[in-house]
Amino acid sequence: MSLELPQQLTKEELAACQRLAEKKSLDEYSLQLLQESYRGRKQQADALMRQLPSLDFNNQEKILDWLCAFVVPCNVVEDLQEVIGIFTSHGYEAGVNAGEAYNGEDKDNVARYIVGQALSSMRDEGFVPQVIEGFMTDWKTKFAS
Repeated sequence: MSLELPQQLTKEELAACQRLAEKKSLDEYSLQLLQESYRGRKQQADALMRQLPSLDFNNQEKILDWLCAFVVPCNVVEDLQEVIGIFTSHGYEAGVNAGEAYNGEDKDNVARYIVGQALSSMRDEGFVPQVIEGFMTDWKTKFAS
């Protein structure tokens, strides 16, 4: 039995990895991990980015599902401003409903809080934190239709 090694990255893919590594201040080991997973993550990210403009922004469950699917592949998206801009154009804001504005008993408030945390992290850190998945699971459990 032989192991199938991943295909070599193209020069363009390697350059994209290098730009991401510099932008995110990755060390050599992290750059190597990025290169090993780049192609698969890029395909996932591209598919999600194609879905985003037609996402039903009136359905918070679909929005949260999209964000959860974006957690891993978001790391290979060079310009997260596009994502932030689309969410903003649909009335979502980074950091909304945090602190005293948070109402854990209000379905819309909590959903907007979760999206706002994801947008803040994309803007400030360059990724969607995995904790979003747990927030979404809790939201679905509490506010199941």
